[in-house]
Amino acid sequence: MAPTSRALGLILFTLVVCQVATARPLSADPTPRERVQQAFKEITTLSDNLRIATLKITIFNAAQQGFVIAQGFTGIITKIAEYTAHIPDPSSNPSPFEDADAKLVVESLTTFVQVHQALLNVVIGKHGLLTLAPFFEPIRISLVSLEAVVDTFAFKLIAMIPTQKPAADDQFGKLSVTVSKAIDTYKTPFSSGATLSADPTPRERVQQAFKEITTLSDNLRIATLKINIFNAGQQGFVIAQGFTGIITKIAEYTAHIPDPSSNPSPFDDADAKLVVESLTTFVQVHQALLNVVIGKHGLLTLAPFFEPIRIALVSLEAVVDTFAFKLIAMIPTQKPAADNQFGKLSETVSKAIDTYKTPFNSGAILSADPSPRERVQQAFKEITTLSDNLRMATLKINIFNAGQQGFVIAQGFTGIITKIAEYTAHIPDPSSNPSPFDDADAKLVVESLTTFVQVHQALLNVVIGKHGLLTLVPFFEPIRISLVSLEAVVDTFAYKLIAMIPTQKPAATKQFDSLGVTVQLAINTYETPFIQLSSSK
Repeated sequence: MAPTSRALGLILFTLVVCQVATARPLSADPTPRERVQQAFKEITTLSDNLRIATLKITIFNAAQQGFVIAQGFTGIITKIAEYTAHIPDPSSNPSPFEDADAKLVVESLTTFVQVHQALLNVVIGKHGLLTLAPFFEPIRISLVSLEAVVDTFAFKLIAMIPTQKPAADDQFGKLSVTVSKAIDTYKTPFSSGATLSADPTPRERVQQAFKEITTLSDNLRIATLKINIFNAGQQGFVIAQGFTGIITKIAEYTAHIPDPSSNPSPFDDADAKLVVESLTTFVQVHQALLNVVIGKHGLLTLAPFFEPIRIALVSLEAVVDTFAFKLIAMIPTQKPAADNQFGKLSETVSKAIDTYKTPFNSGAILSADPSPRERVQQAFKEITTLSDNLRMATLKINIFNAGQQGFVIAQGFTGIITKIAEYTAHIPDPSSNPSPFDDADAKLVVESLTTFVQVHQALLNVVIGKHGLLTLVPFFEPIRISLVSLEAVVDTFAYKLIAMIPTQKPAATKQFDSLGVTVQLAINTYETPFIQLSSSK
């Protein structure tokens, strides 16, 4: 046999072996029990993969691995939540599994519990290293979310296997103990850098909270100062991420402050004064950060993360308002001083928001006072550009880079969906009887819509064509979920936009229908086996 023939034969043999190895040992029309077992198999695999990744954490890679762990737990939680949604609610009196099937389900549950406990024990053991990583807090939050989602999963699954309820209860009980142990290990009311007494007072905890968000703000100020024309694209991400971290912290601390309606015991005046001192320091540092961000506005309009920064500023305003309301109620004797500080902060936040206020991004080549039609056209221009950029990125996928590109695609679709949702929010609701565009403007809008549809269909067709490669990457499922989300957000966008262009409704409907067909084809192509199985019954 010639070398070429032998090589070809080896390739064909490898493909056959891979197909056999990856084939699901399920019937063409799997039973509910088989679907549950497949679900357990998938989340068990996710747990074991994450355990292996966690074992590889060292002092040198803790910061990077922290992200992998937080992301891994999020994937497991998402899967469990998805499978839970497919289990009938006990209140609907579903037909339970017979005992033979129930025993098989408990076997799969037992394997999952053992593997997931092994993962959790590794995560617990790596606690010391992970406190050094910036993703320590997301890991803790993931553990709390895991506890909640497992409780719901257990409640619904046990109702389906009544004959094996004691055995299932035993397994879920074991898992719950380990999850609780992990949560306790990672439980820090305020992060691990706290230099508090063994039993800190409420005032000390508030001061520690201010210390931490003040540090976050100052670190972000330093990072923002380093922005220049050459690194604005990368730094934009750092700033958006930094503000998100500050907002998350403030929201978390706010949740620990009793609601004023519950008539909590306020701080005495001595403690209240110390709290205001910490508040004053935070306000000064955070104002310094905001002023730097305002000063870098020109450079940041060049970065793709300009819009997330603007959204973060709006979110910051909202979360600070709630924080102020609850904190001031705890320090009534120092209310005027606290009001003064929050007032100063609010002014600077508002100034930052005004600086970054652009109905649609700053790249718009619009008149000084753009018309609604111009803004809609600019919106289409931006999502069309996002779609075309993602199409080009997807075209570059090959067998060697599919793992990295899968993330780029999932992230790219998320960006497009977010943009469409944001633009949709700016379109008046049809029920409010808004003034529609005249026919001339409506035609221009349809022209922009048509271009977007053509470009976005081209993107979707490339994504469909790359399906084979993308099934090999861990971001296959996020891509599928993104496509489903895209379908939903486009439907809402179409409904509201068409109401604004009644004279061109047939032309617009035709374009949205054409896009809908391609989106549906993409969804069908990426329909995962478990989703297909569960929908086939």
